[in-house]
Amino acid sequence: GPVAVSFWRCAGGLAVLLLTPLETAAAGTKRVLLLHSFGAAFAPFSVVAAQFREDLIKAFPEPIDLYEASLETARFKQPDDETALADHLRALFRDRQLDLVVVSGAPANRFFQRHRKELFPSTPLLIMAVEQRNVIQTGNDTAVPVRFHLPDFVTNILALLPRTENI
Repeated sequence: GPVAVSFWRCAGGLAVLLLTPLETAAAGTKRVLLLHSFGAAFAPFSVVAAQFREDLIKAFPEPIDLYEASLETARFKQPDDETALADHLRALFRDRQLDLVVVSGAPANRFFQRHRKELFPSTPLLIMAVEQRNVIQTGNDTAVPVRFHLPDFVTNILALLPRTENI
């Protein structure tokens, strides 16, 4: 709906604001890592990421080199060791400075905050699609949290499916 679209346009705008000061330091292509919590095709985060990508590319005048990685183990009750993903990111960006990291969802945010010092200690972070109570934010971070109000979910379910008896 309109609220979701304006929210993601806001997130895209924040990313532009985060990247703009870097224009003078390094002209040309900006490197952005989008770190997914559950996989790139996992709804509703896939919709969030698609809108974010589109808005970021439209809003930023310089070329964007967008990398994506997924913390797919967050889907499991007993997640695997996340060292493999941290090692992969360290190797991939060893000789490539990132201009911005964007996390989508609370598991990606927790992963990034746990590994930030070893991976990207000075890279700005945009936190999106994380419920406001679960935002972990430190120095160089900007959060665009979401707010889940469970009574509204129930109201919407009953409006769409009025014969619902069990939620």
